[in-house]
Amino acid sequence: KSDERTDEIALIIMDMINHNGYAIENEIVEVLQEKYNKTFAHTQLKRSLQEILDNYDLQRVRANKQIKEDLGITNKGYPFLILKNN
Repeated sequence: KSDERTDEIALIIMDMINHNGYAIENEIVEVLQEKYNKTFAHTQLKRSLQEILDNYDLQRVRANKQIKEDLGITNKGYPFLILKNN
């Protein structure tokens, strides 16, 4: 079951990266929330994230003003982003 959810999360992340160039952690949780409750979705993301980062050559970074400008992110705050490694 956990592996299936990890695969599901990986698909969501890769879809967001292919579409936007990045994935925002909170948005991933929102997508998962449609199927699971918020707490469970958040916990599952935390469990699966390192494995997904390793398997898909991704990195998790905290957004800053420069990164937000470069990627054209307009939401408030400085969320954690998942990006492809260069």
